Amino acid sequence: MKISCLMPTYNRCPDKQTMLEEALESFVSQTYADKELIICNDTPNQKLVFDHPQVKIFNMDTRFPTLSDKLQWMIDNSSGDVLCRWDDDDICLPWRLEYSMDKLGDALEWRAENYWYCPKEETHHVISPGNTHTMSVWKREVLEKFPNGKYPEKASVQLPSVWDRWRQ
Repeated sequence: MKISCLMPTYNRCPDKQTMLEEALESFVSQTYADKELIICNDTPNQKLVFDHPQVKIFNMDTRFPTLSDKLQWMIDNSSGDVLCRWDDDDICLPWRLEYSMDKLGDALEWRAENYWYCPKEETHHVISPGNTHTMSVWKREVLEKFPNGKYPEKASVQLPSVWDRWRQ
């Protein structure tokens, strides 16, 4: 199954360009072969360019009203059977997608039960799903469980509770 990774980005260049480049390198290094990265840059007057057959960059002239609108547009312009957030500051081990697909199996969605993150100089290990939606994979048909069959509105702040509601 093909995975479409969704990378929304805004105004990372030039100040945080290195972060974006590291996220791209992390995607390209993935061992799972059937993948694409959809990058949506809605920074007006900024053009991102990266020449790779598995990376599609869309440079938009205007900002999307919400992150959910931006993510839905990316979903509509992706071709994968499975979807995955790949934020512009994500750096993942090379087997993230392969491992996630193995764990997904026949389910509609899989997300990690724990994760590490490193804000500033500290490293934190969180032992709960927390905000792991951004690290999950889900089959496209999971969206049919939501109103209008679309990515949830205000997902960036409400997603863990909204996402869990469809499971009940």
